[in-house]
Amino acid sequence: MMIQPGRTIVQTAGDPQPLALSTTLVSSVTVTALETNTGRVALGDLTASAAYGTERGLMLYPNQSEKLEGGLDLSTLYVDVVADDEGISWWAEV
Repeated sequence: MMIQPGRTIVQTAGDPQPLALSTTLVSSVTVTALETNTGRVALGDLTASAAYGTERGLMLYPNQSEKLEGGLDLSTLYVDVVADDEGISWWAEV
């Protein structure tokens, strides 16, 4: 098993960013909302939204982690934030 670490920062809140720019197949990925975030993040598809009132996806609060398993493509997983320049760190099992 190989581990691939990463970090995804969303420069503009409301503009979800993918964990990878090209197809990246993994067996699992563990994501952690950055401890320095001032608000929550949303993890989901291109429609992920962390904005209050339009929440869509898995909500993570600062320093909260979640593991996703089962044939994932990191280019199809997106993160959104409620404040600019916040995001997640992650590591994937390849």
